Amino acid sequence: MNIRELVLAERRSMIPELSSENPWVRGLVISQALNVPFNWAEINEYLQKFEDAKSEIDREEREKHEARLKENDRQVEALRKELLGMTKQIRVWQTPWGDRVEVDGKMEWARLSISMRGDETVTKRMRQSVCPREGEKLDLSNSLDHILDGLARNIVNGSMNKPSLLELDRMLSRVNSLEAHCGVISANECLGVQSEFGDHCHTISLKLVPK
Repeated sequence: MNIRELVLAERRSMIPELSSENPWVRGLVISQALNVPFNWAEINEYLQKFEDAKSEIDREEREKHEARLKENDRQVEALRKELLGMTKQIRVWQTPWGDRVEVDGKMEWARLSISMRGDETVTKRMRQSVCPREGEKLDLSNSLDHILDGLARNIVNGSMNKPSLLELDRMLSRVNSLEAHCGVISANECLGVQSEFGDHCHTISLKLVPK
């Protein structure tokens, strides 16, 4: 038995004596396992070789684990992109006033004002408040990442099969509306506006509808 085999045997609880707090006991066990004459003066050397082997095996296992995680992430990202491509074939985002935008497209935030015509109070509010992001494009490129990433991870880890277009469409039919605030998806990034109506953000809901 070499020193690596000894470490692995200890980790499988095959040699309980190696868990002893007595260094003399551990040194004796190591020397016997390695089939070398036991020398009291060299006990620290036995113990150090054993600890060095443990560290080396830990490092190798850590590297293998990191490599597996990277490969898993690579597969998930590739599959997420594939699912996005499938989604673009069957679904689009729809604004409250009927405009349609690709699921990974961009939308002119200024178009919000078009939907407000005919409501005097809202029109007044819109005239008084200028959104700092007005005129910017609302970027929807990551709008479905959390959903598609979850599906991709489930497929990669084997908990579900890759869906057909019909199955994916059924899944997407259950997606909630997407709230967009002043040209951004996250409310935390909204710069807000101020008027006599108080501080607020312009918010719209986008629905994921069949293409």
